[in-house]
Amino acid sequence: MAGANVGVLNSHERTPMDEALTRGKLEVMDAINEAEALVELRGAM
Repeated sequence: MAGANVGVLNSHERTPMDEALTRGKLEVMDAINEAEALVELRGAM
């Protein structure tokens, strides 16, 4: 029961750590997308 309460709290309150992790994931995805776009451009040349 306590574990469920913690899960509910976590979903409502985002800590700075959560924000940093989310931002980090988005940055990684952006970097991957950029790399793929570069590869496609080079392949088209």
